[in-house]
Amino acid sequence: MIGAEIRGFSDSWSTPEGFARYVRELRGQASENWPRPDGYVLCTTLRWVDGARYLGRIAIRHRLNARLRITGGHLGYDVRPSARRRGHATLMLARALPVAQALGINPALLTCDPTNLGSRAVIERARGILENCGNGQLASGYPPPQRNPDHPVDADLRPSGSPDRPQPRAAHRRKRIRTLEHVAGEQDATVREEDRGLVILTAMADARRVEMDWQAYHRLVRRACFVCELLADKPNYAHHVVHRDGVAVAFLSRFPLWPGHLLVAPATHVEDVVAVDVAQYLAVQRVVHAAGRALVAEVETERLYVLSLGSLQGNRHVHWHLVPLPPGVPYEQQQVTALAPERGHLDIPDQAQADLASRLRIRMNLDSVSGS
Repeated sequence: MIGAEIRGFSDSWSTPEGFARYVRELRGQASENWPRPDGYVLCTTLRWVDGARYLGRIAIRHRLNARLRITGGHLGYDVRPSARRRGHATLMLARALPVAQALGINPALLTCDPTNLGSRAVIERARGILENCGNGQLASGYPPPQRNPDHPVDADLRPSGSPDRPQPRAAHRRKRIRTLEHVAGEQDATVREEDRGLVILTAMADARRVEMDWQAYHRLVRRACFVCELLADKPNYAHHVVHRDGVAVAFLSRFPLWPGHLLVAPATHVEDVVAVDVAQYLAVQRVVHAAGRALVAEVETERLYVLSLGSLQGNRHVHWHLVPLPPGVPYEQQQVTALAPERGHLDIPDQAQADLASRLRIRMNLDSVSGS
């Protein structure tokens, strides 16, 4: 996995252009239309980081071919040598399994060499079920992830300081202490739970600002409720949906003021915020909060603007705009000025919007699994 990338990109990794090419290649591997060598399948690559420090990565292969059924499986991972033997692989795999399930992988297959005791222990700690031992490989399958608050891995996935986070069992605690003895004296020996997480490689798409076609826009939003039409899957009102459930829908704006401009609306038709009961309002705001967390994790943001607009003469369905203001915008051009319609909107390529929606969708899934 990493060998092919070293052969193809290591000579240019040190340059911004070369690394951008590498990022585009990894992101493209998750697209059906991306050209790939024979024998390669769709693959989503996630990074395991501590703040800005890279610790490892995991590749999720969307489907298996004959070779991967024997060696490789759905998931492959590696941890940088200086960060090994600290539990990163176990948590990385635990966080990635729900992402695999969201991609339709159920059950997931992971293989390792029987002599690789470290990888075997990682698989066993993540509750892998041994399927067979042949062709020089151990093959383990994972059923759909189910949270068990008494299991050490699931306990580690709780946010630090959570009142319902159980204390690890004594044996598990001793094991972690013994592991830390191997890195005693290193400056960065431990990784705080709240700083550790999976991220997706990002690359900001080039976009130009264009003038708004107000006549076409008003015809669209006054003809019908654009949120209800979206929820009814009407083609004229299609958007890149990030999240959808019985409470709310979150989707990228078709007329983004800034990269990442996103809307959240109740799943039922509502025209007045104060007419909504408190429980429903708070449930929708939880989606707003989760979408905001995903946005600032995936899009460079100096300030996240959250505001509710709309009109009884058009856009009647209550909705909230989440607009990430990028760093570097002069103060005089921020706040209301940054959202002025006279500025026009960004013309972002549809594929770039689809990629961003996919990353935000996975980010929101990761946050819900980790309990953040």
